[in-house]
Amino acid sequence: MSKMLKINIARKSYPDSKLHILEGCCLDVKPQNFVSILGSSGCGKSTLLRMITGIDNHYRGEIWIGDRLVHGPSDDCSIVFQELRLFPWMSVKDNVLFALKKRGNIHEEEAMKILNFFELENFADLYPSNLSGGMSQKLALARALINVPDLLLLDEPFASLDYITKMRLQNDLIENLSKLNTTVLMVTHDVEEAVFVSDKIMIMSRCPSKIVKTFDVNLPKPRDRSGKEFLVIYQKVLDYMLEVLHIK
Repeated sequence: MSKMLKINIARKSYPDSKLHILEGCCLDVKPQNFVSILGSSGCGKSTLLRMITGIDNHYRGEIWIGDRLVHGPSDDCSIVFQELRLFPWMSVKDNVLFALKKRGNIHEEEAMKILNFFELENFADLYPSNLSGGMSQKLALARALINVPDLLLLDEPFASLDYITKMRLQNDLIENLSKLNTTVLMVTHDVEEAVFVSDKIMIMSRCPSKIVKTFDVNLPKPRDRSGKEFLVIYQKVLDYMLEVLHIK
């Protein structure tokens, strides 16, 4: 079941440093919402995702996924990192089955079902080195979603892909997530991508970072990237980022 994400970070600093990464960073993500976070490089977006997973718990504050106070990793939250972290010695199918091992129940039919979901069933016995960038990205998403997490975290999932492949995967992501009961929080540098996939867009300031602006994207999905309403929201988000981040 999709769950509410609540974040209230008083302060996050680098170990053995007085440099604060996050300070007064508060945000809520409603169940089944798709929220994107935009901000400059180094402002702590990826750090925030690691904190939500429980991988990094060295901070002052609280993070809640539903009624669970985050102290460490849990099966209700999955993440796709910037680096896909696929296991090169495992086949496509075995990469997905590995995620099921953590749950204790290994069912090959479940693995094949999620691969079919992402149109990877014909590549089940291949290795990651045999896949294109787009297919590898699909495999990473399949592995993250195999347990149908309450919360899916995406850290610039399409940043390394060419524009056409990125557009196709954005379409696939929206289509597939519409069939699942999952809350999504994505970090991206791509304003167009954020407007295309998100229900809300949140802007982070420079360090020490916090959420300084939220935009609602009240457009039906799938969205027309060339449509007037789409372009109006895109320009509003871009203009605000230029102002806040002082990019000239």
